Amino acid sequence: LDGNNSQMAIGEDFTYTGTPGVLSVGGWKIGNNLISSSVSADTQGIIIDSEAQSISFHGTSGKGGFSPGTATRDNVRLAIGQITNGIYGMIGYDGSGNTLLELSETQNVIAGWTISSSSIANGTRMVLDAGKSSVSINDTVWGNTGVQIQYNLGTPRMFVGKKGGGFIEFDGQNVSISGSSFLLGKTGTGGQYLSGSDGKLEISSSTFHLNSSGNVTMTGKITSETGTLGGWDI
Repeated sequence: LDGNNSQMAIGEDFTYTGTPGVLSVGGWKIGNNLISSSVSADTQGIIIDSEAQSISFHGTSGKGGFSPGTATRDNVRLAIGQITNGIYGMIGYDGSGNTLLELSETQNVIAGWTISSSSIANGTRMVLDAGKSSVSINDTVWGNTGVQIQYNLGTPRMFVGKKGGGFIEFDGQNVSISGSSFLLGKTGTGGQYLSGSDGKLEISSSTFHLNSSGNVTMTGKITSETGTLGGWDI
């Protein structure tokens, strides 16, 4: 006991020092609104801070400058309670201090994905929106480069492709296909297809073939009321 210096010790694992005092018991320190145990300051340990209203878990690296209260903490990997001024929840960080997880009053984020009561989104790169009954990739605006699939108030529509470039679009009534070339069907033996490229069209079926040069090969009947065939007027 050392009354002059406000110190008390019972063996190596039970000490009381300072004014206001800090009690050290079995590797834990209790005092100054804190209960903590760590290898060194803010490193590989736990801090329970009543002033900040938070519990923080620390590694050898993590979030620096974490300060929901008056104190500033470093190497934070997980915090529960007040995670920023007036905001409560849970937040987790990787070794570089990037947010991996946040469940709070303001947002719910898991590995970069934001989850709300009606949507799951990763920025604009991928959005699943139950409120609008839509799915979008890269851009949520209809017709912009990416993918938009929308219920559209009962008139479902879909856009896949590039704005001003190649795309497939169904607007609820009509289908538009734009591209430097296209192929519908199957080529090869026994295949039927419709294809186009370089401003030319080719059609092939079991009894009819229009090649890209404009030549027609067919079997069956030709029926016409008027016209010209091989220099003969019909």
